[in-house]
Order: sequence, then C-alpha cells, then structure tokens
Amino acid sequence: MTVDVAVQGDCIPLTGLPARIVVVDDHLMIRMGLRAALDAEPDFEVCGEAPDGLTGTEVALRERPDVVLMDIAMPGIDGIEATSSIVAGWPEAKVLMLTAFSDVRLVRAALGAGAYGYVLKDADPRSAICAVRKALRGVRPLSAEITELLAGG
Repeated sequence: MTVDVAVQGDCIPLTGLPARIVVVDDHLMIRMGLRAALDAEPDFEVCGEAPDGLTGTEVALRERPDVVLMDIAMPGIDGIEATSSIVAGWPEAKVLMLTAFSDVRLVRAALGAGAYGYVLKDADPRSAICAVRKALRGVRPLSAEITELLAGG
C-alpha cells in the first residue's frame, strides 16, 4: 500500500523506543537540517549520516537503522545503487528516497532497487517526518507528484 505523504493523518509520533535513522545526502546543509528536524522529534534518533552512497551504505550496514533517508544524485555510487546494497545487507531497513528528481525512470529504478518510498525535497518540510512515520507503520510513502507520475507513465 502506498500513500501520499501530504495526507498527514497518521503522522502522530510513534510510541516505544525511538526509531533509528541514517541520513545520506551530499549536501551538508540538507543533512544538518534533516538531523535537526528529526532529532527534535521524540520518536526519532539519527544514528548516522553520510555524504555519499558508499559511505551511506557502510554507515547503514554498521548501524542497522530502521530507516535510511537517501538522496539519489551523489558522488561515487548513487542513491539507487546504495539502496540496493543496503537492502541486500540489511533488509529490515526501510530506505526512503528523499530527492529533487521526479523522473519516472529514476522513481522506477529506486523502487526496483528496494526503496520503500519516494519523497520529493520540494514538498512540505514535515513530509520527511511524516514519510518516516508512515514507513515505520508499514505504509509506503510517495509524494503526490510521484503517485501521479507512476499512474500516468
């Protein structure tokens, strides 16, 4: 099941131990902003971050997080290849693509590599937080634009 991340009805905090999250993005400001936003939530703990796909894979396989927020376009190996490696080595991780790219080929490649969801960076800033909570609840989050793109293409 997939759901538009803009539908925030199930975006209330989770109970229990905080979900462990790794953030992988080549832009330091994005990583810092995501870390600050996620760490401010009572049900999240950022346990690692990385500036590229290779390092992201290493961090994710070492930390064994619940969720990985993954950019697509990065130096070295891209987010799609990193997603495939993470899912192969730690299938329990839910890798969510958090990217600016809405190209249907990239969306399909990411989902084919094992991404659990696909969220656009230009969405509401709370979309990433809601997407993580939805994924942890077993719902595959997709931005509305991605849902429309997949339905039409």
